[in-house]
Amino acid sequence: MESPGSASRSGMIEMDKAERDFQFLRDCFCEVLTELGEGEVARVLSPAEGAGTSLSTQAGAQAQSIAFQLLNMVEENTAAAMRSMGMPARQRPMSMGGQEKAMP
Repeated sequence: MESPGSASRSGMIEMDKAERDFQFLRDCFCEVLTELGEGEVARVLSPAEGAGTSLSTQAGAQAQSIAFQLLNMVEENTAAAMRSMGMPARQRPMSMGGQEKAMP
């Protein structure tokens, strides 16, 4: 069984991987949008170019919805990986959004 310190390190490694996975999927999605002629929508989704930018079109709303679905899929995958590693629920980070929610 892992020590509490190694379980915490494993959790952080998984969260780092989740962040990289989401960045990869988002970048691929932005590339597809650009190839489809939706470069403005892709720029809004890009953290470097779209910070603080919003797009109030149906295409923009749909793209943001898809991006959140991709994030959810990555988080679900990370949670499953942590469960398969046997990490106790109280040691699993709950969100990639920059803040971790404490488990009761």
